[in-house]
Amino acid sequence: MSGPRMVKLTAGEHWLCRCKKSKQNPFCDGSHKGSQNSPRQVILKQAEEVAICQCGNTGNAPYCDGSHNK
Repeated sequence: MSGPRMVKLTAGEHWLCRCKKSKQNPFCDGSHKGSQNSPRQVILKQAEEVAICQCGNTGNAPYCDGSHNK
């Protein structure tokens, strides 16, 4: 079981890793190249701290919805 990762994001565009190979997790560093995984784009209008899902079971990707507790 893996809980969420709290991340402070600035306003603007962010690319979040989905391949789990990034050395800059939770951010994409291009490690997915050659695989079928691609990063998830997140655009924020203002800076905020968000809970990024780490278990892969959320119904609200990329954000945690508590699915890791089930």
